[in-house]
Amino acid sequence: MDSYTSPIDGHVHLRWEEYDQPFAEWAIRDAKAVGLCAMVEQPNTIPYLDSHITLHRRINFIDGIRGNIEHGIAVAITPDRQQREEALKEIEENERVVSGKTFLARSTASGGIEIIEPYEQRNAWKHISNSPRGKNLVWEFHCEDESTFVGKFDPTKPESHAFKQHAGAEVVQFERQLDFAYEFGYSGIMVVKHVSNPETIRIGKDFQRRVKTHFRILYETTWHHMFLNIEEDYPIHGNLVKMNPPLRHKSMQQDLLTHVLAGD
Repeated sequence: MDSYTSPIDGHVHLRWEEYDQPFAEWAIRDAKAVGLCAMVEQPNTIPYLDSHITLHRRINFIDGIRGNIEHGIAVAITPDRQQREEALKEIEENERVVSGKTFLARSTASGGIEIIEPYEQRNAWKHISNSPRGKNLVWEFHCEDESTFVGKFDPTKPESHAFKQHAGAEVVQFERQLDFAYEFGYSGIMVVKHVSNPETIRIGKDFQRRVKTHFRILYETTWHHMFLNIEEDYPIHGNLVKMNPPLRHKSMQQDLLTHVLAGD
């Protein structure tokens, strides 16, 4: 599956055992209905998609329901060195495992696979970059720095989620990961998932103009961040548009869409 040559990234979160009927069944039904060709599943299911056992169990389950929908998995890349070695082996040997995915802030239905602390993030970069198996890794990131979050989410004020997990948290984390990638000579493809702040793209492009790097950077965004914003959509939809990262102000949403249209 050549998932990263197209501007369309089919990354999806398919919950597993939290519900009587797995999200995967609903998602594949809907994918077939609208003619979607492929999806790349993220690892923060229960159980996590972080080992040979859970990956192969998941693939067997999906193969029983997917029909002609292509399905790949982004295996978790965690703070545990032994787990990372197992994940790299799966990426190398299992064609259905198309990339590695790291959560740099706590995510929905997770809590056990994130790499939160900068020193652990740095260790992971050093390990991956120095590993023969990690040399050309497609490595995906959820980029938020939760140490910079401000205040608390108040469900009676849906916009408080966006103010807590503010747009600057994405930039802080992204710049840190850029520095680590450059420091250790990473030579794979760094995929910044669901970009919500257009400044992230500008910083990355400027970094690669100024500094000779051996890695590529790709940016993925969502329909939500292209077309929805704080001012217009929280008043209408409330917590139905709550997501990580949150919606941004209208000016940022429009700027992000401009980058999409420019092919950035």
